[in-house]
Amino acid sequence: MPYKYELIVWDWDGTLMDSTPTIVQCIQQACVDLELPVPDDSLASHVIGLGVQDALRIAVPSVRVDQHPRWWIVFVITIWLKTMSYIYLQVLKLF
Repeated sequence: MPYKYELIVWDWDGTLMDSTPTIVQCIQQACVDLELPVPDDSLASHVIGLGVQDALRIAVPSVRVDQHPRWWIVFVITIWLKTMSYIYLQVLKLF
């Protein structure tokens, strides 16, 4: 059965949705999961777009540099579970 579309391309942030609240929640959840101080919404949103080391240095300064990779893995898993699985299920409906 041929697909309705061969290729789907989209501009995610600001076009399909504002991802800021989701990213903030995932930053905070990763901190909760790792028993780290949780930055407030304002601080967590302020570091969006920075690299992991800079973001953590600002938002969660108590995190040691050697803990950054562990935090990043937890963050990525959290954001995947929160958003991406839902999005891909919706995209499949296009086919």
